[in-house]
Amino acid sequence: MPLMLEPKRSAASATEAWYVPHPPNPFFTGRAKILSDLREMLAQHRSVLLTQARALPSLGGIGKTQTALAYALRFRKDYQTVLWARARSDVTLGLDMTAIARVLGLAGTADPRWDEATASVKAWLEDHTDWLLIFDDVGAIELLASCLPEKPKGQVLLVGRVQGGRRLEPGPVVELPVMPAEEAVHFLFKRTARWGVERMEREAAAGLAQALLYVPMALELAGAYLAATRISFRESLKLLREESDRSPRAGAPLEGILKAVQTTWALNVRVAEAAQPAVLDALRLSAFLHHEGIPVALLEKGGSAEQGSLESLLDSLSHYGLIRRDLDPQTFSMPPLIQDLIKQHLDEDARRLWAERAVRAAHGLSPEAAGNRAASEVLPHLRAASDLVTDWNFEFLEAAQVVRGCGLALARNGASTAEAVLKAALTLYEKQFGSNHPALAACLHDLGGAVMDRGAYPDAKVLFERALIIASQILPRDHPDVATYLHSLGRLQHGQGRYVEAERLYRQALSIREKALSPEDPDLAASLNSVAAVCHEQRRDAEAESLLRRCLLIVKRALPAGHPDLAVCLHNLAAVLHSLKRHAEAEPLYKDALGIREEALPPAHPALVASLEHYAQALRRLGRRRDATIHENRARALKARWHDHA
Repeated sequence: MPLMLEPKRSAASATEAWYVPHPPNPFFTGRAKILSDLREMLAQHRSVLLTQARALPSLGGIGKTQTALAYALRFRKDYQTVLWARARSDVTLGLDMTAIARVLGLAGTADPRWDEATASVKAWLEDHTDWLLIFDDVGAIELLASCLPEKPKGQVLLVGRVQGGRRLEPGPVVELPVMPAEEAVHFLFKRTARWGVERMEREAAAGLAQALLYVPMALELAGAYLAATRISFRESLKLLREESDRSPRAGAPLEGILKAVQTTWALNVRVAEAAQPAVLDALRLSAFLHHEGIPVALLEKGGSAEQGSLESLLDSLSHYGLIRRDLDPQTFSMPPLIQDLIKQHLDEDARRLWAERAVRAAHGLSPEAAGNRAASEVLPHLRAASDLVTDWNFEFLEAAQVVRGCGLALARNGASTAEAVLKAALTLYEKQFGSNHPALAACLHDLGGAVMDRGAYPDAKVLFERALIIASQILPRDHPDVATYLHSLGRLQHGQGRYVEAERLYRQALSIREKALSPEDPDLAASLNSVAAVCHEQRRDAEAESLLRRCLLIVKRALPAGHPDLAVCLHNLAAVLHSLKRHAEAEPLYKDALGIREEALPPAHPALVASLEHYAQALRRLGRRRDATIHENRARALKARWHDHA
């Protein structure tokens, strides 16, 4: 994910919170009327759509994102809070809503699921005023249904090529055309730092802008070329015309605009490649990944550069405007329009080759291949690689692992798309391993977890049982994977209130884990906690207490002091003591669990509400009615907020 940028504040600035993952563009030029219109319409309508002019129905590179960024910077003093979310997909939207929750102090120390973060941000937006929220790169407006407050007290700027959906309308529209001729020429002078040039050069600059049809992306590429080569505007115009003559003549205006960008891009690539031969390979690989936050290391993994030449390669690419170096020196970005142009220059066999290389390069980012690691900054690339696997029908092992890794990461974040991705992974694993392999069992278990999360218990049971049958046939009886599948079946029965059957499965898993795992393994603690839970449900609280005290000892040794799982164990032990009417012993445990959850969870999380309610009950039992009422009222308010916005 891009780093949060905090521009320097003037004395007049009133902004208290700022999350805009883009640096200011020092070359942004003009658009004063557009910015003024946006300000006026947002003040009147609260929600406005910024999109390209109707004559440009499907074209990127017109400068929508840069115009929205310029608006945020120019008018930031008019807002208390300025926020930005990339709405290109559920992945980018979920990641940015989580980042916004952290900026607003809503996320806690634990990583919240995307739905939790979104609900917290939505509630905050409805409770506060004087904010600006920009949704960039919007395609399907219904993707924003869970994010937009019903009665906004601030302003929402939608940026992208979007039409109204069945449930949401984008509001008034501000159309962004190509640049006016005078602004386009001024941009070229600014981009190249050439002021006060002679008349013939001024005329050549005007001719160059006209030849590029005043398209911002084409002008940026031409400006980067001029700045890098230091040739004159006249020579640049001559080269542009020669390059244009090499390609087919454009027909419709839209084709002409695309050709303008394509021609300047081809010029820049030719010069950059002369200085650094690996340029084309790096561009081709990058074109098949997510366009933002591309890890530099992927160029090496994809065979586009050796470690020693990476920095030189990146310098060449950025020098000619072909990529943008991010604030994080380990990542870079590429405009989506440039990615599309690169793909268009490849025949089908070449596209398949580079799609495969991108998948293999992304394989090292997969949670399965990288020790269960799925940091937010790599998830968009896992999703892009997973889509490539589907689009090109790849079936090699690394492709299967990438799809599974993507599905696991989506499932951990609570994404509704996780199940479909894990189903695709299962199909690939069946082709790779047949019907009787430990890896297939693990994939079945992954999918079962996603299915159970949406409450489809019969379907989840089929998947868990199939995983258990495979594991029981080919793994030792006391293998930890067997315990994992037994435990998940126990969770499924527990969730349906079948406590006797759940306890039988939980105890089988516990027996294996006691033999196979370290005495301080968190999975052993999980088994102890689960058996205790069903004992408590069956009113065997003395037995539950013994199990939970063992669990607490393990968790305290194995996990950090503020870990949410420690809160779970403390809370459960307190509940058992409460049932045993040992309220004085339960109260400090409830208090400790509440303290952890207040730090680790979003402010309206159901687990935090539960801690408040149970702690209040313990306080009331101890005669501390005033303190109990305070916590009851807080729980009631948080519960209402979560219900309204979840």
